[in-house]
Amino acid sequence: MTEAGFNLAKAKKNTEVSAIFSSDSARLSRITKILGDNGVNIEYAYSSAVHIEGRVALIIRPSNVELAEKLLKSNGISVLSLEELKNDFK
Repeated sequence: MTEAGFNLAKAKKNTEVSAIFSSDSARLSRITKILGDNGVNIEYAYSSAVHIEGRVALIIRPSNVELAEKLLKSNGISVLSLEELKNDFK
């Protein structure tokens, strides 16, 4: 990619992220409201072209991973850790 003029950034260490699965695209506003109302920031997010069981993955880096996962799960939103997501591809 660098030959094509793209600059690549490399992380110094593994970063803890969460994968959220949804078949409902409107759920993003619900996710951000739940987290924001509880003081959890989303440092970055990206969606994935990966479809697992008809659902699309949204990968987020919340400011507090443990709290974010607890809040989302308690509100009925499916969450996988990065390790769990990796296991789906083995």
